[in-house]
Amino acid sequence: MFKPALRVSATLAVTLLAACTLPNGTYVGGGPLPLTALGVTQVDPATQKVSSEAMLSWNSALSAKTYEVIRQLATGTAKVVTTTSNTSYTDSSLDVGMAASFTVRALSGDQKELTTSNPEPVAILKQQVGKPTGLQPADKATINVGDTPTFSWSAVSGANWYYVTVTNGASGKVAWSALTDNTSLKFGADSTVKLDKFTTIFPTGSNESITNGIVYSWNVEAIRGDNSDLTKLTAIDVNPSTTQTFSQGS
Repeated sequence: MFKPALRVSATLAVTLLAACTLPNGTYVGGGPLPLTALGVTQVDPATQKVSSEAMLSWNSALSAKTYEVIRQLATGTAKVVTTTSNTSYTDSSLDVGMAASFTVRALSGDQKELTTSNPEPVAILKQQVGKPTGLQPADKATINVGDTPTFSWSAVSGANWYYVTVTNGASGKVAWSALTDNTSLKFGADSTVKLDKFTTIFPTGSNESITNGIVYSWNVEAIRGDNSDLTKLTAIDVNPSTTQTFSQGS
């Protein structure tokens, strides 16, 4: 299920014509440090508690030892909220309805600024998107050997996209996941929509095929964005379905 604090925070793909990065993603200068930011409102499927956070991610900068994260609220002065050697940070202090912008400064070992990012806006949405229902295959379903299941669910009002995850019950590893703007998708199929900004929050692809004797679990998450234009998206509201299981019969 979607839990961005437990997954790795978002590595949003930003194209900056002036920026230059090495093949491994290290930023070497020539423009602002590539920074991406996303406000996330989500429902915990176990407790139904709603949480919100701002998730930041940036490229590592050549020769940088630490990074200073600066938050600017709509009112008040800019504030350094953390200094870290990591290239990601999650701020859980923002409430629903709040907006902020974040800037990251890359610092050398003697605390000199090497480069800085442009300010990136973040909004925190109210939890409004509904929980997906009507999941098929039904819970504890058995599919025929050799069949590839198609997963479907009822449309959720207000949802822009859906994220489907199938987990191998024996290994605990994700067998396949995909993003779609439809209400059904066949196991192993490619995503029908590419949220390039969120490839780490919503990793997609197939790692294995369905194996006889293994019980799989699956769920689908409804995602509402603050803008249907993916290039302008600053916040999402996520609500997961209940988790169901299926297996392959003989």
